[in-house]
Amino acid sequence: MSLKWIFNLILFIAFFLIAAILIVSLLAELNFNLAEKLAGQYRWSEAPSRFVGAIRLNPFSSKYVSGYAEFLRKSARYLYDKTDVLNKAIGLYDKAIALDPENAEYYLKRGLARLEAGRSVKEAFKDLHEAYLHDPNGYSIAYAIGYTGMNFWKSLDDKERNFVTERLAYIMKTSPDQAQKVYDAVWRASKDINLLKKITADARQNTTELYRFIAADNLWQYRKEIAGSIKEDTLVVTDIKSKILEAEKFFEAGAWKRVEGRTVLAEDGEKILESAKARYQRRKNGVVATDDWVLISKDYKNISYANGVLYSNSTAYAILNVPAGDSLLILEAKGSPFKSIWPYLVVEVDGQEIGEAFVETAQIATYEFPLRSQGGLSLIGVRFVNDAYDPRTGEDRNLWLGKAEVRVKTEAETK
Repeated sequence: MSLKWIFNLILFIAFFLIAAILIVSLLAELNFNLAEKLAGQYRWSEAPSRFVGAIRLNPFSSKYVSGYAEFLRKSARYLYDKTDVLNKAIGLYDKAIALDPENAEYYLKRGLARLEAGRSVKEAFKDLHEAYLHDPNGYSIAYAIGYTGMNFWKSLDDKERNFVTERLAYIMKTSPDQAQKVYDAVWRASKDINLLKKITADARQNTTELYRFIAADNLWQYRKEIAGSIKEDTLVVTDIKSKILEAEKFFEAGAWKRVEGRTVLAEDGEKILESAKARYQRRKNGVVATDDWVLISKDYKNISYANGVLYSNSTAYAILNVPAGDSLLILEAKGSPFKSIWPYLVVEVDGQEIGEAFVETAQIATYEFPLRSQGGLSLIGVRFVNDAYDPRTGEDRNLWLGKAEVRVKTEAETK
């Protein structure tokens, strides 16, 4: 046998082997692609044999093994008894990890499958942590860990909770548009305002998103927790006072008119002066009547008497005398609810918040707010912050203010 013939034989065998390998690889890929197509068309009874065929033709492909495992995970969601199917998927992920131990996605999905199969939470979270270690900047991994952690929050220890919290904070930092969805998941699971603050990135945009979440979910009792991080649009106290006093002077000026060069009382002059005198006396005594409440535009150009009615998010103002030391601001209010949630008001004196409350009654009720002041004429502001309205049903959340007065605390109340 000549060397040339032997050499040609070797080339033929090599060519045949390469062709066989290529054909087998092609057939494996065709089987896998068909399996995924069948799975996507919900032809789930036909897909498994194609997945198995692909794996038999190429048992060293982690993609085929993990693809079959993921198919089993998805199909198990529709089964009443899913344990056996999920355990099979977990076994396939074991093989995929053995073939490609650096693949973060395989650890992630095995961990999720373990949770879905009802296995140990600690065992599952070891996989989730391993996924993070292999891809610490992976957004999809952070997303899965964060939301899964919230679903199992009560079952997690402190270490696992910190791990989940860090991933949620990463989501918030890299994708602020997810804020409201993240806050909703965290609040439903934990009811912990401090956790919401913890995952909020140190940036105005994120803090504003947290404020919006609190507003949307009517969690106004937690507003103070974050309000200091946001510079809200507020009016200057001195400007508001000046505008109210200016409007009152203009009102009083209407009591007079010029006739033949002389200033005389107008037709309603006495009534106007009596009204102004009564308002002055109320103010001196630290009392606000219902018709003393005013609304003022942010440009200070427009002022209107609100008669205590707030139909939208706004602030009603009034000026009254406040005694020096400790006192109580007693406010009358009533409201109408929207989806069983009542109006929420925030009370300010000279721009400083002194209290807040839900007005959970359709009948006038009194609300007391402790006040410490140096004394003198002060600007009272009552903010309505959670207006809501449904034009389809006509359901409307509104706030009505009655009178307000300041009373010096008794010795017992001071204690």
